[in-house]
Order: sequence, then C-alpha cells, then structure tokens
Amino acid sequence: MKTDNDKTTDTTAAPTTDMRMDEVNRLKEDILACIAKRGSNTTFAELSKYVEGFNGEYQYNTPYSNLIIWSKMSKDAVEAIYQLNREKRVILSTVSIWVYIYEGRGLNVPVAKRLRAYKKPHWLPTVINRTYHPADKPLSHRERVAELRKLIR
Repeated sequence: MKTDNDKTTDTTAAPTTDMRMDEVNRLKEDILACIAKRGSNTTFAELSKYVEGFNGEYQYNTPYSNLIIWSKMSKDAVEAIYQLNREKRVILSTVSIWVYIYEGRGLNVPVAKRLRAYKKPHWLPTVINRTYHPADKPLSHRERVAELRKLIR
C-alpha cells in the first residue's frame, strides 16, 4: 500500500545490515529514554519531537489493511519500534484523539473507530508505554538523583 507522500513498511520488518543495526539500537535506547523522561502514555508526536532520527518518510502500520499508527517515521525508527514491541519492552495502547489534539499533532486521515481493515487509510491514535524487562536494571537512589539533576539542567 502506498500513499501520496509516505512509503509504507510492514511491521514484520526485514533483517537489517550492521550499520543500520547500530542506528536501530541507538534509536531503541533513545525511544526508551524518551518514554522514561516523558512518563507513561508517550505519544508518537512526542517521539518525533524529542528523538533524533525518528522522523522520515515511512509509516508504522498495523496488520490490518490501511490502518496506520503513525507516519513520517524513518525506516530505522519503524524497525526500532517493531523490535521493542516484539521484545516486549514497550506496549502500544490506543487512546482518544483528544490526546493528540491537545498536542496539536495528528495525521491528516480519518480516525479509525475500531481495529479492522479499511478501504482508505485510517489513523489509530496510539501511545507507547515502557514495560519492565529483565534487561532493564533498576536504578539506585543515587542514580535516580543523578538522572533528575540531568533533567533539571
């Protein structure tokens, strides 16, 4: 499926090269850091604003035909979100359109009312949350204070 300005990427992404893998891994860490900094229910609009290298010309789709989660993402960002979701380090949740209206960002296609295939592109407003993963080492009190000081600066 190809839209006017967006290249599409299936969420069952193909294997990546070593150079791209480094960028994908960097994006994964930056996305997790952004979610930790921004708090729960981080929108894709926030990720596109705060994560360097997130923006591009691809879109993240659902398995349903013409059901888009977010567009204007880089190919590496699509791969990073896909891998984080597959590794169960993040979870995607649908939200009200008002979350994106509050931020002043959204997609210029109709909003999906339910999970299903559509004849024309529809947007599924979605947020991303971090889940606990055994690879995520909990921070000590001293490390948390240091992280907070970095945020204040």
